[in-house]
Amino acid sequence: MPKIYSYIKVTKITIGTLERGLMKKITTDNDSGVFNTANGDKTMNAVQKGKFVSLCNSLLDPAKFYSTKINSDQLDIMDKLLQVSLDKIFPILDLYRQVLLHPDSAPHFNVF
Repeated sequence: MPKIYSYIKVTKITIGTLERGLMKKITTDNDSGVFNTANGDKTMNAVQKGKFVSLCNSLLDPAKFYSTKINSDQLDIMDKLLQVSLDKIFPILDLYRQVLLHPDSAPHFNVF
């Protein structure tokens, strides 16, 4: 039975299988050149890819979802991924939605 927190329903489908599939999709698309910039560079290099994988791992485990931390380097990777062309952005937006739902992401977006 899924645990229900104030407004987020945590299940294996929303925080587990989804991110694992999205992580695989985004990393393989990055490696194959789908997300290449206008001058042919890959969106993520090896160091940035490692930070991206650590971000996905922070979102994967439902038991640790509320105790994990998201650092600014991981959010910088998400910002960089959000710069890809609109016809390739949907897997990234799915992952970004999960990042925004993470309790530790709120301080990073606090403007006031």
